[in-house]
Amino acid sequence: MTDIGYAALVLALVVALYTAVAAVLGERRGYAELLESSRNGVVAVFGLLTLASAALLYALFSRDFRVAYVAGYTDRELGPIYTFS
Repeated sequence: MTDIGYAALVLALVVALYTAVAAVLGERRGYAELLESSRNGVVAVFGLLTLASAALLYALFSRDFRVAYVAGYTDRELGPIYTFS
């Protein structure tokens, strides 16, 4: 599951960079297609970041201590409400 989260973050970075370039070029040169593409890119980045967040939450609640963040900020005795917060 952590590989899915990592891949989602990398893909979100690539899409975000494309979205930024498409928005600037679309605005400066008046290309409506690029502006529409940049709007779709924002939605795609939102979905990818949501997927990455869900992967992290899964790692937190399943106590996957192979993930450095989980190992650094949780332990087996931590209650679910504190794990979520």
